[in-house]
Amino acid sequence: MLDQSRPFPPTGIERERFLSLAFCWAELVLEVDLSGRLVLAEGAAESLLGQAPEELYGRPIDSIAAPEDLKQFRRLLETAWRSGHVEDATIRLTGAKGPSARLAFAAYRLERDASSCFLAFRRYRPVHWGDNQAGLSRDEDTGLFEANAFLDVAFRRIAENTSNRALRSRMTLIGLHGYDALREYLDPGSEQQFLEAVGGCLRAGSLDADTAGRVHGDRYAFLHNASLTVELVRKRLEKLIRDTVPFGADCTVEAMTVDIDDDGMSPDLIAKGLRYTTNRFRHDPLGELAAQASPIRLSQQAGKSVEASRLFEGTITTGDFTIAFQPIVDVATGAIHHYEALARFPAHSGVRSAYEQITFAEDTGLIADFDLAMARKAIGWLAGRQNRDAASVAVNMSGMSVGSLSYLARLDGILAANPWLRGRLMFEITESVRMERLGPANTFIRRLRELGFPVCLDDFGSGAANFRYLSRLEVDIVKLDGHSLNNARKERTGKAFLKALVSLCGELGIATIAEMIEDEAGLDFVRDCGVQYVQGHLFGRPANTIDAFTNAIPRHLF
Repeated sequence: MLDQSRPFPPTGIERERFLSLAFCWAELVLEVDLSGRLVLAEGAAESLLGQAPEELYGRPIDSIAAPEDLKQFRRLLETAWRSGHVEDATIRLTGAKGPSARLAFAAYRLERDASSCFLAFRRYRPVHWGDNQAGLSRDEDTGLFEANAFLDVAFRRIAENTSNRALRSRMTLIGLHGYDALREYLDPGSEQQFLEAVGGCLRAGSLDADTAGRVHGDRYAFLHNASLTVELVRKRLEKLIRDTVPFGADCTVEAMTVDIDDDGMSPDLIAKGLRYTTNRFRHDPLGELAAQASPIRLSQQAGKSVEASRLFEGTITTGDFTIAFQPIVDVATGAIHHYEALARFPAHSGVRSAYEQITFAEDTGLIADFDLAMARKAIGWLAGRQNRDAASVAVNMSGMSVGSLSYLARLDGILAANPWLRGRLMFEITESVRMERLGPANTFIRRLRELGFPVCLDDFGSGAANFRYLSRLEVDIVKLDGHSLNNARKERTGKAFLKALVSLCGELGIATIAEMIEDEAGLDFVRDCGVQYVQGHLFGRPANTIDAFTNAIPRHLF
């Protein structure tokens, strides 16, 4: 038991605020002092450690880790004490019934000279192979897992099979080169049948007949036994294309196989290798597949991921990127409501696009650090204009960052220390990574709004997940995805659907922004649908200064 004469760490506003944020993320929160002993335990201690919270006080922190993971646990704690935080780690605890399943783990030190460190744990949602009710996101057209869900499933299967050479597997990436041309020959019903058939073909070749994913519009991946002849799968897909459009578009099937040579690789490296490989596949030209040696090795991809991560971490640390701005305009008056801050990377960084770099940051777990660096850069810009104007800026926040304990805590501290930012700073939650834990996400959104910082839900389209967000997340604004808007303009029922969506947002007290407005016809369309704000090249391309925007907006349109 804890020595009652031993003073507890001080209970201050920072500490209490952090604890409240920690429980948005975790099921169990522990506090450990400099001597390595527990001084606080809150949450699911009994189910995870087999003891009530008060029984843990004074115990050495080493005693809670499963023996198999003790060395890794100590290393993570050392990193937390040294750098201030650790995330995206997994660890097993030990309790009355032996080692637990792997838990997501984060550690956070409030200040460099703080005398204690907070540890947070939460359980992974269990996956039941082939079970549609497992809660993992699926692509609506093919029935396959979406990109991040597929990577989650693939990682777990590989981790399960690491100790058994007979169960070793490979991952094959499939690209349909010329798919956009093929679509021109298909009506919506025929395209749906084609995509369902593609999904069925890939599932049939995958482990458990359900370890396949659609990782981009025309790109797929599936995990399979090493003995599978991938060429047969490729030929089945080519036959499917010929049967669908016998004399039509020139659509070919390209394949690249990744050998899961995971001997000696840590779970973290396996995950990085999978994410890096899949991410490159999503963004590189499909023609580059044919030039790859097949199969490539996962260990090589993991090494490339580590090197790319190191370079990007350097970019974050040095702040070697800039901000461009684009105005968001009132659809009725033409007045500028605020500006969106967009990241721009220098040519020497080797980044081909900001979207590619940010997607890479999400895939490698660096996005929370980058989102924070972006917020700081925008705040610095605003601080330099305090005496010039009242311009307000929206910065992006990845859906993955909303699930990051250290990001929430650090951002909360910055905003609490700078109350002058109220009314000047907004946040756009991007949906490049889907949010699964909507309850905790909404808790943080509420806090941002209570502090005076409006929140926008970006990339809002017509998918079912968007309406789930709308019903669960208390945001101020939704930004309508530009591609969805363009599709609505083409579809017979598009305008009616968009009007209904904007009306629903209005009833919920949520404003709407239409992005990618490039011409007057697009402006007229969204204006007729009741959208309140617009963004796009018609009102100005992104620029590193905002000074020219006011005079550049075409006033005759308003």
